[in-house]
Amino acid sequence: RHPVRERFKAAIGRSPANREARALRAAAAAGAPVVAPLGMGHLPGGDRILVLPWLAARSAGEAIVACDPEARSGLLERLGKAVAALHEAGFSHGDLHLGNALVPDDGGPVVWIDLQSARSGASENAKLRDVAMLVYGLRREADDAELASVARAALGRDGGETLREAIAEHAHDHARGRTRRALVVGAGRRFALFSSPAGRGIRRQDIDEAHLATWLELHGRAHSGEGSPEARALKQEGPVAISTVEAHGRRVLVKERRAVGLRALADLERGSAGRRAWKAGSGLQARDVAAALPLGVAVRRMLGVPVSSVVVLEWIEGPDGVAACENPGARADQLDLIVQLHRRQVDHGDLKASNWIHRAPDGAATLVDLEGVSFPRRLSNDRRIEALAQWNASLPDTVPAEARNRILLEYCERTGTQDAFDAIRRAVVERSLARKHRWTG
Repeated sequence: RHPVRERFKAAIGRSPANREARALRAAAAAGAPVVAPLGMGHLPGGDRILVLPWLAARSAGEAIVACDPEARSGLLERLGKAVAALHEAGFSHGDLHLGNALVPDDGGPVVWIDLQSARSGASENAKLRDVAMLVYGLRREADDAELASVARAALGRDGGETLREAIAEHAHDHARGRTRRALVVGAGRRFALFSSPAGRGIRRQDIDEAHLATWLELHGRAHSGEGSPEARALKQEGPVAISTVEAHGRRVLVKERRAVGLRALADLERGSAGRRAWKAGSGLQARDVAAALPLGVAVRRMLGVPVSSVVVLEWIEGPDGVAACENPGARADQLDLIVQLHRRQVDHGDLKASNWIHRAPDGAATLVDLEGVSFPRRLSNDRRIEALAQWNASLPDTVPAEARNRILLEYCERTGTQDAFDAIRRAVVERSLARKHRWTG
């Protein structure tokens, strides 16, 4: 994708192939669990070939899924020991995920591949980042006790708070990279460009461009007065037009927003509303937060200024947070979502109860209305309190004070802020009343 840059890096011996070959040779000579390269070559187009010994093995991710419960703990320990062996040889890996660990079929030691980012003589922080990457990559495959055992095998000790901070830092950087890649298109990627009368935009590769064009056309008909049995206008108020469309075997939500005056100029810097929703939905997905999945976005510009945008999102069936809030179980789901957002340093921007849907049939709270979502490196206490006030003010008076207090106390306990409960409650109440929404206090 970057031929000039890659030619320059190759000229100074810093191409990915050069880096990996040097790291593999040095690590293999030091006794690290890697395979030494057999040779290198060039193709006529300039691409490099790195030749390695064949290893009959599967990736660690595949091996974990395939192994029986009795063998699981042993496999996880082998993973941790393989990290320790790499570090004892004097190297850090720099990209330690499950796809870069090969588990030999003959039961031999785990072998590391893809050493483009490896460093020799690495610092303790670099080694800690390696372990944090591995533990983070295992989060869906192993429970907390298993993750702790992997970390101990890799570090030779309990990582404690330092490791937890390293994992949180890696999680943020990983999700940030995934969010950024949602705006990059090209061969082999998950997203592609498309054009339509609504503007130029991005779509998911698994969404047919013709289907996307149909949904946008039906949305336009629903708001132009032509009408269509496949589309229904849900809202047309000022610059915002929202409809639900059902065609090509799928139901979607289409949200269009025009930008005029100062809003259009502001969108030059921050991106159009549709683009922000696309980025937010992709970023929430990368952070394992339940949110409406964006399927495509189109932006129309005049003289380079975004004047309108339209985003197509999956349709989520179910009641919104206001309609469901009488149910204690639904309120518990809402609390789970708020805690999850704040643990992942996400600011929704408008966390009122009508901005999430309790997805049928499991009732899981799922975020919608995503244009205001942001992903700060550290979510401030002020923004946390503001989000709690947005939610509290949006619940009707039928939700009793006792239930609100209990939920807020649980929030504080789960986020480690219980010592400040009284101060947080006072701030939430004050800001809730100032919003003059559904709750009268």
